[in-house]
Amino acid sequence: MTIKDFLKDQTTFDSYRKRKDWNGFTVYHIWAKGNNGACVGLPQFALDDGKIIRLADTDEIFKIMDFYSKRK
Repeated sequence: MTIKDFLKDQTTFDSYRKRKDWNGFTVYHIWAKGNNGACVGLPQFALDDGKIIRLADTDEIFKIMDFYSKRK
């Protein structure tokens, strides 16, 4: 499955940007095009381990944000 296939099955998200790998996952920042410019709530990430793609849980979202904030 690709990230494009994953998004086709989603009812909320339709856009993505690949981010830096984290904890063995390829990370994609995902959002709905209709919400561009809105800054409400947590960012959403899809995690790809090479076998499946899934949504990051809340704990993972905070860890990913912390990881990215410490990268230069």
